[in-house]
Amino acid sequence: MGTPPSLAVSSSLARVARGRAQAASNRKSFLHPEFREALLTVAGDSGNINGRRLGKWLSANKGNIVNGLRIVGDGTLEGIARYRLQCLRDEKWE
Repeated sequence: MGTPPSLAVSSSLARVARGRAQAASNRKSFLHPEFREALLTVAGDSGNINGRRLGKWLSANKGNIVNGLRIVGDGTLEGIARYRLQCLRDEKWE
């Protein structure tokens, strides 16, 4: 079965993405440009990823099922909400 894909996202993701974007701007490429574009689509702010906007989008869309995947809450860490991506396999969420 393997380990299900998971994703923990918080406002710190925006800081990490910003740092990577600044480092990548020197070489004009991103490690996962499609993922960055998706984040900019839902939480972009003048070319940067806004952590508060991203958190609001995740909160508003948690539980929605798209292509056998859904975002679920994963508690908090130091007062910051965390989220995880779950995969539906054999009629069970992993």
